[in-house]
Amino acid sequence: MIRFWVGAACFLVGGGLWLLARRQEHASQASGAPPTARVLPPLLPRFGLALGALGAAAMSSTRPELSWTISTICFAAVSIVLFITILVEQLRGRA
Repeated sequence: MIRFWVGAACFLVGGGLWLLARRQEHASQASGAPPTARVLPPLLPRFGLALGALGAAAMSSTRPELSWTISTICFAAVSIVLFITILVEQLRGRA
């Protein structure tokens, strides 16, 4: 049961990060501010989606059926790919 709640928390936090980043992006576009005036980092929407996918994988892993097992694998793969793209972007930016 704890996996479900950890997954739900990850999913909600990831969705909140994604929404926060999107609201900030829309607000900066509406005001005409340059992209360098961002308060939040540009990788935050992807990080939110990766965290949400990780939460969805954790929640779906609590179900025993085959379709949920396949869903768990797919959500985890999406999460891993997004985390790797974030890591690669950070390493390229610092090199």
